[in-house]
Amino acid sequence: APRLSFFFVARTTILEEVAKFRAARRIWARVMHEEFGAKNHKSLMLRFHTQTAGVQLTAQQPEVNLVRVAVQGL
Repeated sequence: APRLSFFFVARTTILEEVAKFRAARRIWARVMHEEFGAKNHKSLMLRFHTQTAGVQLTAQQPEVNLVRVAVQGL
């Protein structure tokens, strides 16, 4: 399990995204410990990569897309 990783999408709602990542981390650690009995502390760590959400970008507002992607990157 220490080599598993996940992909998440980040939108412009910063607080909700932070809450999502924190909840995923806690759920992963709990499942690995309680359901699978993981003893290696690295197995409890959630490895993930985040990508910006292209669904929020529009062709009509390319300049605004720069701001959206910058906020999503936070």
